Amino acid sequence: MDHWLENLTQWALWTLQRSGRHLFLIGVSFFLLGLAGWLIQVSRRWLGRRRDASAANLPTTDPKALARRILEISACPSVILMTAEQYDCLSVTVPVQTAMELVRQKKRCLLIDLDLPRNSVARVFELESLEALEQPRPIQTPFKDLHVWPAVYFNGDQSIPLGKVVAAAAGVYDVVLIYAPLLQESPHLQPAASACQCALLFHPAGDFSHGLRLALQQRGTVLFDIPSGIAPTAPPPPHPPAAKNKIVEWPVPGHNDPAIRDSATVGDIDKLN
Repeated sequence: MDHWLENLTQWALWTLQRSGRHLFLIGVSFFLLGLAGWLIQVSRRWLGRRRDASAANLPTTDPKALARRILEISACPSVILMTAEQYDCLSVTVPVQTAMELVRQKKRCLLIDLDLPRNSVARVFELESLEALEQPRPIQTPFKDLHVWPAVYFNGDQSIPLGKVVAAAAGVYDVVLIYAPLLQESPHLQPAASACQCALLFHPAGDFSHGLRLALQQRGTVLFDIPSGIAPTAPPPPHPPAAKNKIVEWPVPGHNDPAIRDSATVGDIDKLN
């Protein structure tokens, strides 16, 4: 009897030892598989970020894509210049919606307007009717973490230089966006190029805005191209010489009848005038 119990005990111990080894090997296998999967995911993310960071262009004007790329290409606090040579390539809705998207991503944003002739950012938020402040300061928008610095602040005797505005804002906001259409003709070209970390250059497809590009590159600005999809503006064709026999028509004022009141050749226009 004792011998039988001893054999049973030895068999149970041997079974436990073999089972423990199997469980250990199974656990190690699952751990290695999990580790390999994690390494694959990390590698894919790293390669994707590196590929995005090395891309020379920002191929879209979508506010979500612009906000994402702004956060990728520069660390907070960041100062980004958004500029173009013509209004058609960079409407005011692009920086406004980009700023709103940055706020949705929990970033405090200041939008500085250098559209001096139009004061367009203030008009978007219906702030142009506000009375002039003795001491200029950022204006709160309906979005909690979005403030604007209107273009009118850069006019008048009490205007604060752009460099000082950006320096003060960098300690308060995560992102400072500078909206500067027609920058090449603006007196703020040098301050804007010096204050920003990089510039997003919006230009027509096939036209790289060489004048503005050269002006920014001479000041050491890092540029990112954003083709707007708008065809380059072609120069107007020369006017053909007027034909001497061309008929000039004057409709009867206030009359719907298409009858011709007078007619004359181009050579007779001076006589009629």
